[in-house]
Amino acid sequence: MTAPGMADGALDPEQAPKLQRELEEAQETLRAIRQGEVDALVVESPHGAQLFTLKSAEQPYRMLVEQMQEGALTLTPAGDVLYCNRRFAELVGAAPETIVGGPIGPFVAEADRPLLAAALGAGRGKYEGHVLAVDGRAVPALFSVGTFVADGVESLCLVVTDLIELIRTRAARRKPRPRARRRISSWRCSATSCAIPWAPSAPRSRCSVSHRRPGTIAAPAR
Repeated sequence: MTAPGMADGALDPEQAPKLQRELEEAQETLRAIRQGEVDALVVESPHGAQLFTLKSAEQPYRMLVEQMQEGALTLTPAGDVLYCNRRFAELVGAAPETIVGGPIGPFVAEADRPLLAAALGAGRGKYEGHVLAVDGRAVPALFSVGTFVADGVESLCLVVTDLIELIRTRAARRKPRPRARRRISSWRCSATSCAIPWAPSAPRSRCSVSHRRPGTIAAPAR
């Protein structure tokens, strides 16, 4: 039976505030999930409360990329940066948020940009070049380009390895090493006028050469 003063299907004024609160709570929950602020959900079921985690299986790999000592970037085929890790930001001296969304070109030495463009066009490649920091420093680096597909979208990955330590090691290996000076014993033969230094295995009383008479040296006796 319809309450007096209410048409069929009309909303009870007393329920409107409650429904409004529930709607706002649902919208806030969805917003928090989209923003990555929720790690898990507790859902009531006939068997009791169940916990569902929202952590992606990709999270360990993202942590690995962030902690690696090489610069890592995700690029579009046109060379726009979709993602860069902490190490690349350190190499160029810029904050990650200022790099993402812009082209990779300004962070590569001008002479090396054609090589990078060719590697991006081919979807693969490796070459030595220079990263260009925001303060104008040219940092020698190894560029490695690869291709991957995620959610049906083809993207490019770029790994940048700092070569400063490797170049220093190469330079150190090229330097000639000082030759060790041979140390000769100052002991002399007891024979008169013998100036032959001691042989390491010879007794200290005589050298390794036989003497016929004082002051003359003969070939060793056979």
